[in-house]
Amino acid sequence: MKVRIALTFLLAVATLSAANAPKIYTGQISDSQCALNIHSKTHSHAEMLQGGHMGKDPAECARMCVHEMGGAYVLLTKSAIYKLDDQKAADAFVGKTVQIEASLDPSDNMLHVISMKAAQ
Repeated sequence: MKVRIALTFLLAVATLSAANAPKIYTGQISDSQCALNIHSKTHSHAEMLQGGHMGKDPAECARMCVHEMGGAYVLLTKSAIYKLDDQKAADAFVGKTVQIEASLDPSDNMLHVISMKAAQ
């Protein structure tokens, strides 16, 4: 009985560790306001840029949303939007496609960034 409990515990720990193991995520650094359709209908900066008051490109729009409107940088992939725990690193890549090595916290969809670099 003790062996069965120990094996069950070890299996649970191994499963949790594998779920949170670091992996590579590829996508564009955007802002939460546009990515989550707070100011947008298309998960993009298109509507905000058309008005001409949020900058001339997606990077300027995202920076304005983060620095002046309370947004946060996010990773926008083809299938998901991830929060980023390293906002300073993300600021250097706004509007660019990046590869992020990170572990995912599925409880809040937060990527715990290990490294970030421009995608090739």
